[in-house]
Formats: sequence, C-alpha cells, structure tokens
Amino acid sequence: MIEALRQALSSRTAPMLALLERLVNLNSFTDNPRGGDAVGEVLADELATIPGLSVRRFRSARFAAHWVAESEAAKASPAGHVALVGHLDTVFPPGVFEGFRLDGELARGPGVLDMKGGLVVAIEALRALERIGALAEIPVRLAIVSDEEVGSPEGRPLLHRELAGAACALVFEAGREGDRIITARRGTGGVTVRATGKAAHAGNAHEQGANAIWALARFIDRAQRLTDYARGVTVNVGKVSGGQGRNTVPDAAEAAVDFRFV
Repeated sequence: MIEALRQALSSRTAPMLALLERLVNLNSFTDNPRGGDAVGEVLADELATIPGLSVRRFRSARFAAHWVAESEAAKASPAGHVALVGHLDTVFPPGVFEGFRLDGELARGPGVLDMKGGLVVAIEALRALERIGALAEIPVRLAIVSDEEVGSPEGRPLLHRELAGAACALVFEAGREGDRIITARRGTGGVTVRATGKAAHAGNAHEQGANAIWALARFIDRAQRLTDYARGVTVNVGKVSGGQGRNTVPDAAEAAVDFRFV
C-alpha cells in the first residue's frame, strides 16, 4: 500500500501548493468568522471532490463554521475509526501578516505551518487513499474546528462528540525539524493570581498601607522556583499589573501565570 500511495501522490505537488496558496491568502483569524468561513468553503469543496466522503457543516454564532468529513466505513461503524484533526483559524488579524510566497523549497505565509499546510496534507492523504481503492475500507473521520487558537470553546466538545470511540488520532499540526513526529504534549494550564492590600500615601501614611505588589512579588519568586526542566515542569509569570503610581501604596495587583507539565 505504501508504494501505491507514493504513486498516487507523485503528481500532486502542484495542486497541493495551489490549494495551500488559496487557503493562506484568505485571512482566517479566529475573530474573523467571514474569512474563516471562506477557508472552510474551500476545504469543503476540496473534500467534496473525493468520492466516498460525506461532509457536514456545524454552524456557529460566534466563530466560523466547523466541519467533519467521514468515509462510508466510518458512517457504518463509528467505533474504532481513525480520527484526523485540524483547525482552520490562525492568530493573525487581517492586515498584520498576509500573502503566500515560495522561498526556494519553503512556503511562507500566515498559517502555512499552523496549520493550513497540515489541512492540505490531510485532504491529499484522503484523496490518495481513494485513488488506490482503500478509502472505502478504512473508517476515517476528519474534523476541522475554527476556534483552536482561543482554546476551542466550541471545538473541544464537538471533537469529543464526533470523534468518540476513535482507535487513534492524527493531528496535522506542524512537526519538528527533521520530519520528526510529535507523539505527546506536555499538559498546560493558566491562572490569574490576585493580591489584595491596603492603599495609602507612600509619604504621609506609608505605615498604614499594605503593599499588594510586594505580596505578589513574593508569590512570583516562589512560583518561578517551581520550574524543573529535568521533570518537564515550567512556570512562567507572563504578565504583571498593579498600582496607581509611585507615591501610592498599591492595594491590588495581579499576575498571569502559565504552567506546563509532563
């Protein structure tokens, strides 16, 4: 089968690049649902050209639509299917970073890596399976969400529902240099820590105040010390705010904290 797939893909480089260019030149910033829907329509049209696939749209009141495509085998036997996962939104607002270009063997543009290039690969993999006559026998379901860059508030429950019972999942985000495949990710979380003190004039009534920034600073020092590279644990205090001015004891301060773990 591998050699047959290579043959099926051997003439597809130019069409794949053409599709990637179309997708990249359409801005699909998460908060640009009109652009996201334009990208979704292109993807749906491509999927519709593959015999044996059915495509469903899941409309959203906030984001662009989400999409699911599935083979006949997946429809007949949902349990044990192969799940392919992707997202069509990017982090780039309109006008910030736009336009597709080829730089030698590299493609550049918003979403080339994260993850319009991966969507092209997923679609072409399904097309190649159909061309060698294997798609009809493989239960496969492709889910594409439109809100991944903001934490998938709609996409996560949709994936849990539509991909329930999957035997395995392939996520078409970019891999690593040297064509290495990512087989696991660290867990991640984020919290906002707030400290409350008592406001006072820094000159006339310093002793009457309680400095919230000082309290938060002591927390930050202890939090950062939790980082342990050997155990795969990192803590990052990425944003700090508080106080009114240098002559006022601050009564409130807060920090945004990111943590990752194995």
